[in-house]
Order: sequence, then structure tokens, then C-alpha cells
Amino acid sequence: MSQRVNIQYSLRLDELAGEVKRLLDNTQLKLQELADVESISASRALSLETLRAITIQREGLAEVDHKLMDIMNIINGYISFHTNETYNTQREQLERDVSRDPTPAQTLEELRNNEITYQG
Repeated sequence: MSQRVNIQYSLRLDELAGEVKRLLDNTQLKLQELADVESISASRALSLETLRAITIQREGLAEVDHKLMDIMNIINGYISFHTNETYNTQREQLERDVSRDPTPAQTLEELRNNEITYQG
């Protein structure tokens, strides 16, 4: 099996779907190549040729598996990015709302202060 190396590169967010599609298409082509092998006759089944063919198939499937894992990681990162972005937006909105409107604890504290002022 050949060695693998991780790389990193950047692209615009609007290019990501096209890049993922390209990676998926390449993976599907590889799967099609693996599926298009000629069938082995019973007389050749127990041969070195068959063993080599199986080894090539397994290595090809491992390559496809690595590529699919890479694609999954890209999609998971994209979803995580949007989830965090949505969460941060919602949190910022909540913080703005809280700073404008008093929380129940602040209201209670104000009532206590007013009560002390009124009695005294």
C-alpha cells in the first residue's frame, strides 16, 4: 500500500461544495474501476493471479475508504463551522437582550433596594 500524507489548503467558502463534489466524483470513479474487473473462472480461482487481483482490489478499497473519510471530515468541519456560527450569533443576541432588559435576579435586587428605601 502506498504512503499517505495529509495536506491543507484554503479556498473560498462558496467553492467548498464544488470541491467536495469533485472529491466525491473521483471516489465514485475509483469505485467504478474496482467494480469493472473481469470475472475469474473457477480454473484460475486458486492462483497467484487471483491473489494479486484481490490484493489490488483491497488496496483500492482502502484508498476509497481514506478518501471518503477525508470527505466526511470536510463536511463535518463545515457543519461544525455553521453550528458554532449559529450558536455564537444566538449567544450574542441573548447577551444584547439581557443587557437591555433586566434579568429576574436584577429585578428582584431592585425590588429589595426599593423596599429598603421605602421602609427607611
